[in-house]
Amino acid sequence: MNKAYAWFRIVRPPIVFIGVFGSTVTALVFQGRPGAMDFSVSYHMWAFVFSMFCWGMLWGGIMVHNDYTDLKSDMVNRPHKPIPSGAITPRQAHYGGMAMMTLGWLLPVPFLYPIGFSYALSAFFWGFTLWLVGVVYNYWGKNWGFIGHALVAWGVALIPLYGGALVSPYEGMALLFPLFLAIFISEIGREIVVCAGDYYGDVRQGWKTVPVLHGRKRAMQMVPLFFAGFLPFYAIPYFGWLGYPPFFSPIYFWGYTIFITGLYLCWLAIYYTLTHTDDEKRIWRSFEIYARTLTRLFIIFTQFVMLAEAFWGVGAG
Repeated sequence: MNKAYAWFRIVRPPIVFIGVFGSTVTALVFQGRPGAMDFSVSYHMWAFVFSMFCWGMLWGGIMVHNDYTDLKSDMVNRPHKPIPSGAITPRQAHYGGMAMMTLGWLLPVPFLYPIGFSYALSAFFWGFTLWLVGVVYNYWGKNWGFIGHALVAWGVALIPLYGGALVSPYEGMALLFPLFLAIFISEIGREIVVCAGDYYGDVRQGWKTVPVLHGRKRAMQMVPLFFAGFLPFYAIPYFGWLGYPPFFSPIYFWGYTIFITGLYLCWLAIYYTLTHTDDEKRIWRSFEIYARTLTRLFIIFTQFVMLAEAFWGVGAG
């Protein structure tokens, strides 16, 4: 592949889309509320658009840097990717990814400061946490078992929180925090599933993921417990538990109910294949279809749920 196409692929556009779109839709829920950004003000809107561009650059940089640290594993599992194929050198991915990550974290801060210190601080703080977990995970996280999976889960859970906290540093951050916790817990389970699919490559790389440490079947048996952790937290801002005011509409509640049901069904399909065949090609295909593709589609589905929440749910008021 040529170098331009290789760089397009290595940033993983679907992941960048999930990161940017997921933050944008939660921002739309809270924009214009008391104390929040108002996109009818031109500077607010363009500062937010620029911040989302940088947020995408931060996510893309993490993906590039991750491919650098995953080189040995990818040579087994995905030799067609840009670095194993030789289209991009490891040095280019290392320093290019780090530069994208750092610029994506820091550049929004001076553009948000004229709107208010709290907006700049929110972008700086939450962006830093993603930058930090990206660096730590890429270098060392896959040797840390559950902690490594939790680092990735933090980044995924941060996607909806970042958008709301960016435009509404107080109300948006507070009302989205239970959802952040719900996604964080369940995403640990999803990351275990993803790494179970990468088992043989991770063994060759020497990573100590939960599937490598405990075996694929045992690791997969742990996953439903993490998915169950999603259930009480996502419901808090809908029912108003623990002192939270009821906030989100049934669009949110039933949308995320479909999401967690979908995750359980994907896990069940993979576990059934894993326990009913020794054909590694079938097992690999099952992980690719259900873990990498369908679970991501369910994540994108929840983002459209929040888009509907912005236009027909609480954001419409």
